[in-house]
Amino acid sequence: MCDLCDEARYINTTGSSSSADCTVSGVCLGSVCQNGGTCHPLHQNFYCECPREYLGLHCETPINPCESQPCFNGQPCIPTLGSFNYTCNCGSPYQGRNCEIGNDFCQQSTICQNHAICKSGPSGYECVCPSWDKYIGTSCDNLRDPCSNIVCENGGVCRNLGNIRHYCDCPDSYKGELCEIYIDLCESSPCLNNGTCVSSTTDIFCYCTAAVVANRSVSMTFFKTQPTVSVQII
Repeated sequence: MCDLCDEARYINTTGSSSSADCTVSGVCLGSVCQNGGTCHPLHQNFYCECPREYLGLHCETPINPCESQPCFNGQPCIPTLGSFNYTCNCGSPYQGRNCEIGNDFCQQSTICQNHAICKSGPSGYECVCPSWDKYIGTSCDNLRDPCSNIVCENGGVCRNLGNIRHYCDCPDSYKGELCEIYIDLCESSPCLNNGTCVSSTTDIFCYCTAAVVANRSVSMTFFKTQPTVSVQII
């Protein structure tokens, strides 16, 4: 029956079965472990017991204490040179060893008004005003001007009706939500007796045939009531 050698010794006598023949291992002689590591023989091998700030077979690799991201709330971690320590550079409103203590700006119930949603950040808060509401501003307490982002076309003017309602006041020759539709003044057929109507944005021109003018039995009323109307004979 063989007696086992302890971890610090190994047998170098072939065929020996006695623990008395175990000799001390020399694997830990010299600077096997670095950076304050402790060498432990393991039969004909060894292992290094490393300080917590180093790792590797010989404790040769320094560990970055910030690698595990110990600082909360996105605050920066600064390793301390020559040690395993670190410092969390806490910005307002955070504090504590790991910036774990913060100030929730949104705890003030009246900070955001008129159905706004409060979002607390590292250095303050933001009020998100509902897009459907009539309020804007830092605290969503200012009335929105419904004409602020409305462009009425063709000389139209935006009128504020209150309660975020508006309309475009269009010139006579235009209509539509943004005054984008041109109104043809000849659409109502203002010229009588087969006269030809030609319109501009503000005026109507009736071109009458010479036969109509020469026929005295035909009424000389060549147009209906409209904006400025001119009559010409063709």
